[in-house]
Amino acid sequence: MHCEITLTNYKKNGDEFFINILVSPVFDNEGTCTHFVAIERDITERRKTAQHIEQLNERFSLISKITHDALFEWNFEKKEIWWSESHFTMFGFNPSLPYPSREEWLLKLHPESQKLIENIVNDIAHNGLNNWQYEIYYYKPDRTTGVLLHRGFVMRNEQQQPVRMLGSYIDITQQKNEELQKGLLADISVLFTVVLSLKEVLDSVLKRQVEFGDFAMAEIWITSTDQRKIKLTSKFGKTAEALLFFEECADVKDFKPGEGLVGITWQTQAIEFWDDIAENTYFIRRGAAKKAGIRSAYGIPLFNSADVVGVLVLGLKSKKKSELLFNALLKSLSLNLGSAIRRKQLEDELHQVFNSAPDVICIAGTDGYFKKVNPALCDILGYTEQELLSKPLIAYIHPDDQEKTAVEFNSLSESKLTFNFETRSVTKSGKTKWMAWTSTPASEDGLLFCVARDITDKKELEELLLKTTNLARIGGWEIDLLKNTLYWSAITKEIHEVPPDYEPDVDTAINFYKEGSDRSKIIEKMQTIIETGTPTDEELRIITLTGKIKWVRVIAEADFVDHKCVRVYGSFQDIDVRKRAELVALNALEDKNTILESIGDAFFAVDKNWVVTYWNKMAEKLLGKPKDDVLQANLWEVFSDSVGSISYQMYHQAINTGQAVHFEDHYAPLKKWYEISAYPSTAGLSVYFVDITDRKALNILLSESEKRYSELFQLSPMPKWVYDVQTLRFLDVNVAAIQHYGYSLKEFLSMTIRDIRPVGDSTTLDKALAINEKSQQFTSKGIFTHQKKNGELMQVDIQSNAIQYKGKSAKVIIANDITERLNYIKAIEDQNKKFREVSWMQSHVIRAPLVRMMGLIDLIRSSTDDSSEKELMMEYLLSSANELDEVIRDITDISSTNTEDNP
Repeated sequence: MHCEITLTNYKKNGDEFFINILVSPVFDNEGTCTHFVAIERDITERRKTAQHIEQLNERFSLISKITHDALFEWNFEKKEIWWSESHFTMFGFNPSLPYPSREEWLLKLHPESQKLIENIVNDIAHNGLNNWQYEIYYYKPDRTTGVLLHRGFVMRNEQQQPVRMLGSYIDITQQKNEELQKGLLADISVLFTVVLSLKEVLDSVLKRQVEFGDFAMAEIWITSTDQRKIKLTSKFGKTAEALLFFEECADVKDFKPGEGLVGITWQTQAIEFWDDIAENTYFIRRGAAKKAGIRSAYGIPLFNSADVVGVLVLGLKSKKKSELLFNALLKSLSLNLGSAIRRKQLEDELHQVFNSAPDVICIAGTDGYFKKVNPALCDILGYTEQELLSKPLIAYIHPDDQEKTAVEFNSLSESKLTFNFETRSVTKSGKTKWMAWTSTPASEDGLLFCVARDITDKKELEELLLKTTNLARIGGWEIDLLKNTLYWSAITKEIHEVPPDYEPDVDTAINFYKEGSDRSKIIEKMQTIIETGTPTDEELRIITLTGKIKWVRVIAEADFVDHKCVRVYGSFQDIDVRKRAELVALNALEDKNTILESIGDAFFAVDKNWVVTYWNKMAEKLLGKPKDDVLQANLWEVFSDSVGSISYQMYHQAINTGQAVHFEDHYAPLKKWYEISAYPSTAGLSVYFVDITDRKALNILLSESEKRYSELFQLSPMPKWVYDVQTLRFLDVNVAAIQHYGYSLKEFLSMTIRDIRPVGDSTTLDKALAINEKSQQFTSKGIFTHQKKNGELMQVDIQSNAIQYKGKSAKVIIANDITERLNYIKAIEDQNKKFREVSWMQSHVIRAPLVRMMGLIDLIRSSTDDSSEKELMMEYLLSSANELDEVIRDITDISSTNTEDNP
């Protein structure tokens, strides 16, 4: 009988250690126990290791209970499977019940994912697959489809046969949905950059939307200019049923506010979801929906800033409302699609203005070539657009004006001021055309935006008037107050279109002035000059004797004698042509005002004295100041709380330096941030600004996010680094990596990931990099050999994720030093091998001499003589005992060697 005990002992210094004692009795020939043999071993390290393993197992058990990741282990040798608790709940199984069968579990996967799992198992068994990472689709407990990131690796024995499989499932459904939604929004943004009409763009947007959300049909309704109705602008259906719906309600082309799903969505300015629309009396097109099998619908308001510019309708063939995550996409569409539609509308309007404007609108480059011209320039000069773009613009200038035009053009390229100049151009047929140009300063990309008007008729008229002025007198007139007579010169009579012998009368001449403001004005001015002698210069309308309305300029002065006016005289000029040209120019200015009112930016203008001369609707909206309260008022009196602000300083800088300024400022009363551009001119200052409050808030969130990333990265106890996938150079390294590898941060940043590999290991790295590049996986992992700064080699478990780091394609690495773990596993395997040798010896070698000894003892007991035969048996017995003793010594030597190898 053997006895084995474990004792706890204490060293002199108080340290605790553990002893394992194996005690075996030794019997004499008569079977009496004469003494005991004890084998003592120090098992302190083994005991501590066992305790550590027990703690790790307990910790792993707790982690597997609280993590959302599903973990599993498949022991091929024992044919045992272990699941974490989250594995049961993820796939809808009860953790308190027995493990489901493999077939039951596979039914929780999408058919394609079932095939993938079968292929993985087959590759493990026959193709040497050791680790993998795939995305698989599964059915959640609520029967919705989810996406899992499946990772696993296989442990093999010395014969490369699979022993154990360890793996996990991580639910990445939300992440995949967000990626798909971002892709949809990006696709929609790209569609709005294509040179197509608004309807063509919206048709493509709806097609993409229907394909993404598996909707039956989609519509976009856009509000009318007067905001009284909302009209169907685009529609798309991918099935015959959807087309039937459109056919059945083809006569429904608009809605009023509060009418139907579209009108109610417009009125409430909130996302609406209506189920069972075929029976909903508020759904006006319910009959068409019933025939087409459309059972529910979304109404999504489309916003441009705070205004609803349209409604997106999405029809479904089911009554089920989409998940919360999809609702976030609808909200994003609600906020972004409306702005894109409004921008496209403005682009189309500007495109129409550009192509239909009677005046020249063009873009020129600082290289001296036209970049884009509107049809008006082609019509005036007689060239095609291609011809105008193919030659330097100076080639179309009159030879006598080319030098002057070149100087003006160079000034535009260098100055920040808007230029106005006149020059002559030569048409394709050789005619000369006078053009009045207005151009902005060159932009950063070397472009000048120019407008021009054909002033050939005006120039010819000016030349004619100049000749006329030199050859003849301007009409004159005189009133003799003492005689009460009126004199008109011949030119004055011609202007009034009266005969040469016509004699004007003081009392009746006033009737030539147009009744109303013109007649009242001349009467008032004449009374004033007679009473005070103040000269007057007025532009008024008259009606000639033939009934024509003319603009004339009247200049009057007075003579006084003894403080009494005795004579009033002056000139009388026909300015009808000029005045009408000015009115045309004013109309053009009104067109400009219309454009300024329709742009998305807020705009205002002030003169040199800071008096507000223009204030558009967007400025009213963003600053909360009605136009009537601001126009003709001093800017700093209206906004006295902004005196001394950044805007105040920058506006004064622009006026003083003549240079445009661009800046951001916060307006505390409204708690708003604005992005502002101010352009000085000879007339004053023009200011454009937009509300960037949301962008500022987003930048703050982004900054906080970057800070959290830095803290998580730097405070991690695991070595981490980021490297450039192109150059392999380290981009960032955390504190744990610096401490573990022994390099400083500066040294790391001057190295590549090849520099932490042992000499001759570059082939392994190249293969790993090639595999990652070929698979194009987002994440990857593997075990590699790394070298510390002191030359020490270690085995590390590497996990990597692809990221964008400061605009570069990079990977973030987590390195887990598993050197000690691998050494421990190897030691255990060596120990097990020696234990197997001992076991074999116990079961075979020891038993042979023991059997012989037992047989000899039985013979001796049965023998009755003391012959030489008995003495021979005793020799055999002694020989067997010596053989047994030698075997025990061998066992002791082997055990001693094992203990020395594994202290």
